[in-house]
Amino acid sequence: MVNGPEGSLCMDADRWERIDWRAQEEQVRRMRSRIFKAVQEGDRPKARNLQRT
Repeated sequence: MVNGPEGSLCMDADRWERIDWRAQEEQVRRMRSRIFKAVQEGDRPKARNLQRT
C-alpha cells in the first residue's frame, strides 16, 4: 500500500508489470526532443512550459 491521502490511487505490482514501458520511454524521448528544440530556438518560455509538463 502506498502512503497518501485516503482514496488516492495506489499502484499494485500487477498494474506495474502491465505498463508499456517502451511506449512510456518513447513519450519521454519525444518530450526531451521538444524541450531541446525550444532551447535551441531561444524560446525559453516554451521550454519551461514543456519541462513543467
